[in-house]
Amino acid sequence: MACSGLRGRFLRASFESFVAATPAQQKVSATCKDFAETFDPGRWGAPWLIGLPGTGKTHLGASCVRHAIERRQQWAQLISARDIVQRIRSTWGVGASALRTEQNVIDDLVGFDLLVIDEVGVGFGSDAELVQLYAVIDARYAEEHPTMLISNLNQPALKATIGDRLFDRLQERAQVLPCGWPSHRGSLKDEE
Repeated sequence: MACSGLRGRFLRASFESFVAATPAQQKVSATCKDFAETFDPGRWGAPWLIGLPGTGKTHLGASCVRHAIERRQQWAQLISARDIVQRIRSTWGVGASALRTEQNVIDDLVGFDLLVIDEVGVGFGSDAELVQLYAVIDARYAEEHPTMLISNLNQPALKATIGDRLFDRLQERAQVLPCGWPSHRGSLKDEE
């Protein structure tokens, strides 16, 4: 669990604690649980959780990671796309962090049996960031390690944001799971 990337509330995330009140939520939760119970670390393909913020996508991704670690004794990690870029860029400096190379970071991320990448499409402002994310996904693709994707963007917006090459790699054997229900985080109510 120390290498899981799970922190705070996501350390406690489970399929049992996911509030699945509607048939759509139940279907997505059951599909994620089935994936977590049956994925093959040597076979590319994983669910995509796409939808608006607050729908529980990260909770479900964290549940997959916990399930893989606790019940299947697999190496799994939840990481944001931005954190991938930051880890790679941390190798560029002078000092202790410079002892690691970009390839070391990529190899570490490829080594996980399951990698869940959260917030895909958020904060990408440069081609260099996309190249760095592509390096990780392409290496995992070559090794056929499942890579689960979480994004607030729909498929066309995601493709426009991450580009054709990255989108094409990720969509192979992917199961798109739209999370189109309202936010779990609550809503503002009129106080009169």
